[in-house]
Amino acid sequence: MIPTFRPAALILVFAPLLHGCILAVGGAVAVGAHVAHDRRDTSTVIADRRIAFTAEDAINRDHDFIANDNYVKTVVYNGTLLLCGEVRSIALKQRAEGKVAAIDGVRRVVNEVEVTDEPQGFWRRRQDNAMTARVKAALLDITSMPGFDPTRINVTTVHGTAYLMGLVSHEEADAAVEVARNIGGIDKVVKVFEYSEPVAADKAAAEDSPHQKGVQKRGQSHFLRCAHPRWMSLASENDSDPFSSSREIVVHDLAVGQQKIGLEVRG
Repeated sequence: MIPTFRPAALILVFAPLLHGCILAVGGAVAVGAHVAHDRRDTSTVIADRRIAFTAEDAINRDHDFIANDNYVKTVVYNGTLLLCGEVRSIALKQRAEGKVAAIDGVRRVVNEVEVTDEPQGFWRRRQDNAMTARVKAALLDITSMPGFDPTRINVTTVHGTAYLMGLVSHEEADAAVEVARNIGGIDKVVKVFEYSEPVAADKAAAEDSPHQKGVQKRGQSHFLRCAHPRWMSLASENDSDPFSSSREIVVHDLAVGQQKIGLEVRG
């Protein structure tokens, strides 16, 4: 008698063999969905993720970087590798840069690791994650800029400092900084953008697209308008007034580059 196999049984038998394929396909789909909104090409996005993984592994293999509340975070965008966090000595800060500078594909290292006697602990880092989420949510409310896509802005927060990365125009960078600097709890904004300017024809096409009809243009009554300023209500009761004239936020510009790009036109 020829044995019969139920489909469910076959799935159970071959699932371990297919696991790697499923992960690979799932990862490819995730990358593809991300690139749809990204100004980097697919190969660059994949290369950035590889660099980030390699850099993080190199840092974490050194016990000194995970002991005594030392903390170094790596973020990569278009070959620029940002190091941020807090360590207890200048030697550790320099060692962190030395471990990642020679990684294949790294074009530039921005070492913003802070040296302090008392690095922030786990719970403070959780607060930083919450502030990152608040900045990202606030970027969604930029509706007055043709072609602006908040997913193109990479946001990282460490000890109240917001680091902004991405391939953006000067106008987009200014808008993102204006939003970030008004989030309660953000004390400093560091621009690690790669500046680029949109092709004039593409910008005109984006402004004329149905998606942008009725959107307020720059040069009219306001430069930046948020349709639903959720970022105002996200500040906790203990935060200082984000609109207080006495609240001074430092903006540090580490951006580089001039590269022609086109604005995506959405129907």
